[in-house]
Amino acid sequence: MTARPLIVEVDLASPWVDRGDPIHFDALIIEAVCRRNGSPEVTRLTPVDRIGRVQTPILEVEAMGLRCPLATAAEATVPVAPALVHLTKRRDAEDWMHLSGPVNVAAGPDRDRLVRAEARVAAGLRWHTWGHRASVLDLLRLLWGHADRPTGFVGSMRRAGAGQITGWRVEVGSHDPERCLIRDGVAARHMPSAWVTRAARWRRGAWQAPYWHPGRQEQVPRVGVAVDLHPEVHAALTRVEADAAGR
Repeated sequence: MTARPLIVEVDLASPWVDRGDPIHFDALIIEAVCRRNGSPEVTRLTPVDRIGRVQTPILEVEAMGLRCPLATAAEATVPVAPALVHLTKRRDAEDWMHLSGPVNVAAGPDRDRLVRAEARVAAGLRWHTWGHRASVLDLLRLLWGHADRPTGFVGSMRRAGAGQITGWRVEVGSHDPERCLIRDGVAARHMPSAWVTRAARWRRGAWQAPYWHPGRQEQVPRVGVAVDLHPEVHAALTRVEADAAGR
């Protein structure tokens, strides 16, 4: 299969709750792969060195001993509008497993809470990536939803909200691999700090899946800020494009 530059768009039927944690496209593809093949047992308590790699049709770039997917974080396809949504905050399933006894979810410190969250209403989201189009589209069908009965979501309530899916589009683009990391000199996704010689602003975050795992959190350039890539990363991106053209 030939890897191509791809532009992926999704239509949404519910607000996208944005808490500052970007939705990386490779995370959605990994979710689809796990739905098909079964998900490995990974919780927030799983040591990082025991988290296995999930094979996907998304290309990766390797530089300075690190590998990062060629896939951007989500950007809105049209201007977005602010919204206020209410969510129920409760413990995760793995948290319950490690409690010594039953708790009262109706009262006390362990009760479920109704919280307000800032959201953004967007008609759709877009990602740039490099990968195998047929395989990507096949996997996205596992996250599909119909306009009258949306069933899939692009985010989780904990990290990046809901965003009900009503349709996917995957088109072949003309962008180079670098566009999957930076756009017009600004970060288009989280990247290893070693790959960046300058960033206008940093944050705590992950640059590889699972993005929610505490052990993955480190200093990364914030999406949307000006960055300069290390020369070794530029060279690695050039090799990726040359290898893809030669296949």
